Amino acid sequence: MNYRTHKNTTDNRGIIRPDFLFSDWMFVWAALYYLATVYTTSTPAHNWVVNNMNPLIVFIVALIENGYLLGLIIIQTKNWGLAAKFIVMLLFTKIIPIYLLHNKPINILSNSIAFIAIFAAYNAYLYINNTTIYEIYRNTNMYVLNNETKTPFFMMLHYLFGI
Repeated sequence: MNYRTHKNTTDNRGIIRPDFLFSDWMFVWAALYYLATVYTTSTPAHNWVVNNMNPLIVFIVALIENGYLLGLIIIQTKNWGLAAKFIVMLLFTKIIPIYLLHNKPINILSNSIAFIAIFAAYNAYLYINNTTIYEIYRNTNMYVLNNETKTPFFMMLHYLFGI
């Protein structure tokens, strides 16, 4: 199916570029934060990051939103293979990061401010590239519901396992 996309939001194969998906921004944020907690130093900047930048709450909210999409997949498509593929995606992009971050320091106010700043930067990036979060996720959700291999993670599963 053709959905309205701007020419620069997809690669030459029609796959949504990872830099346009906030989930991928979150994943990079979590990876960097986790590495900061594993490789400890005692600098004030490091301590500030560890104590104020935990994306755990954002991942929990995203998992709830993705749970809604999983429900739509099951109810609308009744495609259990697609549901299983989506659950694998959730495992790697939401559940494992939540597990790795759950025992790290949480400061709701500063973690929320960090989220707002990163989310604002993401939306500014979309604006600069002539698109919106609504357009990106409308297309992403339609690709997923139609079992189209047009998202980065689904394309990776397709290449690795043929699903």
